[in-house]
Amino acid sequence: MTGMRGGLAAWALHRITGIALTLYLVGHMYMRSGAYGSDAIAEAMPGSVGKFADMFLLGIVTAHALNGLRVILHDLGTPTRFRNPLMVGAAMTGFALFVLGARSIWWCCG
Repeated sequence: MTGMRGGLAAWALHRITGIALTLYLVGHMYMRSGAYGSDAIAEAMPGSVGKFADMFLLGIVTAHALNGLRVILHDLGTPTRFRNPLMVGAAMTGFALFVLGARSIWWCCG
């Protein structure tokens, strides 16, 4: 995304994370439907692979949610001068939430 302006990069990130979440949810519902049995997910991603998958999902959800809040504020009429600070604030908040969540996933689960 080098050379992209902030708004275009945020738009692209929102679309990419939305598609990734949709694909994840479809796959998750299919796996949980009983087609593979109840323990298929646990067996498919043992140990640290499952933790990395959970951290990847955490990153996608965090980025999508915070960018969605930024878009809502933009739609509600946030002045133009606050758009870049909102994007930077959302990125910094998202990074902090991701680090805290990833730390919890790594040390707690599994």
